Amino acid sequence: MKLKKETRREYMKSYPAIGIRPIVDSRRMGIRDALEGKVREMAEAAKKLIEENVFYTDGTPIKVVIFPGSIAGGEEAARCASYFETQNVVATLSVTPSWCYPLETIDISPLTIKAIWGFNGTERPGAVYLASALAAHNQMKLPCYSIYGRDVQDMEESEIPSDVQEKILRFARCAAVVGQMKNRAYVGIGAVSMGIMGSFIDPLFYIQYLGMRPEWVDMTEILRRMDLGIYDEEKFKIGALLDMVALGFLIGQSIGRWGNFVNREGFGAATDSFFRMGLYNTVTGAWEYYHPTFLYESVWNAVGFVLLHVLSKHRKYDGEIALGYVAWYGLGRCLIEGLRMDSLYWGSVRVSQLLAGISCAAAVSVLIWQRFRPHEKADLFVNHVAAQTAENAAQTQENETKE
Repeated sequence: MKLKKETRREYMKSYPAIGIRPIVDSRRMGIRDALEGKVREMAEAAKKLIEENVFYTDGTPIKVVIFPGSIAGGEEAARCASYFETQNVVATLSVTPSWCYPLETIDISPLTIKAIWGFNGTERPGAVYLASALAAHNQMKLPCYSIYGRDVQDMEESEIPSDVQEKILRFARCAAVVGQMKNRAYVGIGAVSMGIMGSFIDPLFYIQYLGMRPEWVDMTEILRRMDLGIYDEEKFKIGALLDMVALGFLIGQSIGRWGNFVNREGFGAATDSFFRMGLYNTVTGAWEYYHPTFLYESVWNAVGFVLLHVLSKHRKYDGEIALGYVAWYGLGRCLIEGLRMDSLYWGSVRVSQLLAGISCAAAVSVLIWQRFRPHEKADLFVNHVAAQTAENAAQTQENETKE
């Protein structure tokens, strides 16, 4: 579905921007006047560097704005903050070639991502301001990224050193990513997250540092919505969604199997093979050796993740990776289950082994059937989204040029 022209314009205006704050020494008697040109030069150079190398997820160059004046005190810092609010600035890069008063000039907003570039110059080194300003940020518990060049430069030099360029771009790219996350929602899908030990992140991190709303949804809710058709078919193709989830399952299962090792469970029959696992029997006081089936399955799933990740770059249709997951996991579980000692039986048949074998056979059958059917690369959901995004970005850029 194409965006209307007015919608595209509004979308362009809503892009998160990086704001550059030119900071100078407030002292008069010619000191401030002598620094105005240099700090503006630093701001323009940083703007050009970022715009040429950092892009939004749709390929549009990132929006960078410079405060029209310079900042030497609290009143100018406040005016800068007000101006940036009108420009949807989510991150600020303060630049300075000299000493300045830190508490009067720093960005004190708790909602912006911050960095300071202190010019390593021969006359009035920005290192002094950088150190004091970072200390002030730390005192107020406001994270701030430090940028400083390795080599000393003359005040007349306008080129940004390569190490400083790398630091500025690293900050800008991170700021662009976090800025686009703002006011979005982080949705943790239970079956994937619970499969990865330690995957839980404090919700306050999302709220305070990323501006996101953390939400958690159990897989049963996802299945319910799929069954009832409660989703936007244009945005969520079931095959593409299952392809994405399949890789998460393999990682979760690979890591989660180590819980069996911690709990001394899920091991196999006694063995004296090279891969045996020793368990100390507290009753007999002797070491006993068993097949570490949890390890076999963990490695099998890790290898499956790597293989399917590589194949995902060459898949021909949505759902192919999900089918590959069922086939790979089913085969591995069918083989490994035969070594376990705690299997659930139905008569003389291991239930998990039977289900795994049937799942594997069914998935392989579908994969073979699909292999002989015609598939267009353009029909892949990811390619469809990429084409639509590129079209919208091109239209937005065209409208901006006309304006």
